[in-house]
Amino acid sequence: MVAIRYDNPEMTGEYSFGSGVTPAAFEADFLAQYGTTPAATALIVETILPEPEDSQALAARGNITHREITVDAPAFVPPPAVFDETVEALFSPQTSTIPTSRVQTSLPGPPTDWRVSQAQYEITDYTSNRVSFVSSFWWLGPNAPNKVPAGFGVEFEVNMYGSYNVGSRPNCRQVAIPGTMDPEYKKRQAAVNENWNWRVIRPDGLTAPSSLGAYADYNDLSDDCRRSSFAIGLRYPQNIQYVNGAYGVLIVIDAPKGYSAMSEVGAVNQVVSDSFCATTLGYLMSLTDCMGVSAGVWLSIYGPKAQTTLNIANHEFLAPRKCWLTDFTQHIDGDVYDNTAWACP
Repeated sequence: MVAIRYDNPEMTGEYSFGSGVTPAAFEADFLAQYGTTPAATALIVETILPEPEDSQALAARGNITHREITVDAPAFVPPPAVFDETVEALFSPQTSTIPTSRVQTSLPGPPTDWRVSQAQYEITDYTSNRVSFVSSFWWLGPNAPNKVPAGFGVEFEVNMYGSYNVGSRPNCRQVAIPGTMDPEYKKRQAAVNENWNWRVIRPDGLTAPSSLGAYADYNDLSDDCRRSSFAIGLRYPQNIQYVNGAYGVLIVIDAPKGYSAMSEVGAVNQVVSDSFCATTLGYLMSLTDCMGVSAGVWLSIYGPKAQTTLNIANHEFLAPRKCWLTDFTQHIDGDVYDNTAWACP
């Protein structure tokens, strides 16, 4: 058993036993921020998949996956959430007046498809041994999450970059000692990209968040060793509700602190196909392993398959502590505002 899944009326997520946070401390912090108790619905266990006929698909994700085991107990109905003011402040689209950079070359007009209109991020030192990622995403005007075509989900990703290692995971080699393997490559950035605690919050609090098909994208089997990815996916972003004048969703990740004091950061939202999840082998996998294995049929009328919300090529932002807003309401490539000095916890 590696984690506990919970599904409250206002949020869904997982508590990881390897996170370094005790269950008592997790519950106390949950109560302080949300005024309620997590309603456990499933146990997350690691399982080894049978040898498939499609070995190429398995190689793309590995043969170890997470499975949910439903808790066989009377349904627990938690008290309604009463959100901490710092969380409640994220329940509406934000504004900023301090432009600092552009994501890409300027292009006229905002997006008019599945892409978000605003993306706001906070990466802070949560405690002496934790890093907190808090992000909110809003669709305004002609943009809407229900424009994501059926058969596709969206992953919201923040990446940390460093220069300690080279190669692709899991064969990460140290730069300082060429050829030497690094068994602790997942800990080299400012945050460790494993054993997170995470949650997805709906600012409407009206419809079960479990209908979003939320999952943590832990699968980094072939990622670049210089990059540590922190990504939450929604298999059904079309179910995001309209609230406070927009479609919105909040994502929180609490990760163990890594070896680096700070890391360069970048961020991207991207659509991924869920077609492999419906196959015989994919059905046995967790969403983190089956989403995106198949490319799916993506038509040009849907728009691009990815949206950069912070371009790492600019080499501008180090985290933690770093907070920013990327606003696409004026330009299709987005205006990036550095909120660190005046709106960062």
